[in-house]
Amino acid sequence: MRKILAYACAIILGLGLILSGCAGRTKGKNENLPEKQKQATDDPYSMQVTVRIPGAQAGPQVNNAMKLLFEYAKAGKLEDARKIYDSMAAMGDSQAIKEVRAGAAMNLISAYVKTIELDKAREIYDSIPAPGDSQVIKKVRAMTGAILISAYATKAVQPDKARDIYDAMSALGDAEDVAQWRVFAATNLILAYANTGKPGEARTIYDSMPAPDDSQTVRQWRAVAAANLILAYVNAGKFGEARTIYDSMPAMGDSEGIKMPRAMAAVTLISAYARIGKPDEARKIYGTMAGLGDSADVKQYRDEAANLIKKLDGKGHP
Repeated sequence: MRKILAYACAIILGLGLILSGCAGRTKGKNENLPEKQKQATDDPYSMQVTVRIPGAQAGPQVNNAMKLLFEYAKAGKLEDARKIYDSMAAMGDSQAIKEVRAGAAMNLISAYVKTIELDKAREIYDSIPAPGDSQVIKKVRAMTGAILISAYATKAVQPDKARDIYDAMSALGDAEDVAQWRVFAATNLILAYANTGKPGEARTIYDSMPAPDDSQTVRQWRAVAAANLILAYVNAGKFGEARTIYDSMPAMGDSEGIKMPRAMAAVTLISAYARIGKPDEARKIYGTMAGLGDSADVKQYRDEAANLIKKLDGKGHP
């Protein structure tokens, strides 16, 4: 059992490395927007999710297969890992075995995402056993679904390929660790739709996100999603809609994890207003940044905003 738990925890810890490679950049018409359009993969938004796989109840055959698959995936021998995974389907259908198979799928999907073999990753995702009443499988499906959505949205910039995965995640329930992955997936989809000129789709995803309730993590991710939605509206020239979302952000809270995306959104709007010749609106947005504190992330965006205002004024100080 301890070995199986170790495999699950190891791949969870490795997801941050995989996700960090998904960071997208605004490009083309977004040149004047924030230089570092951040994603929810940054440290303030990291999620600690532990999935405990009941390996002791699954039996030695399944456990040995899991161990071998993990080693193959770790070594980059994905064809061999896939053969092991496929063979596990004939090892039984008890809930414990299904949960170990779900853990094996998590390892293999993560490996395929790392090598950007997204269609193969999708095949494995679709083969994960139905969760039924298993909270373990629900967590695995939420996590792997979010990872796959992120990859389609940011590595391949094909958000439509991942939309059905996102839509199906609502059936996984409202447990906090599931909701966190749903909102992470939404954040990445919104950014992808922003960069592909689909603000309507971005807004649909935004409106479908889980309510924050008492989860500070979900609140922080929703703030990042709002910043990405503002980018979607700005890219489409819908400045009124972008401003409405921005004006709603103070109600999300004042934690450091929420102030940073508010600062990011402010720079998006300031640069957009500067580009379309509305300096007064740009200055108004700059004025709202005063209450965001002095953390390193906020200061970075405030400095960027100050430089934009200097260019507008042609003076040494905004």
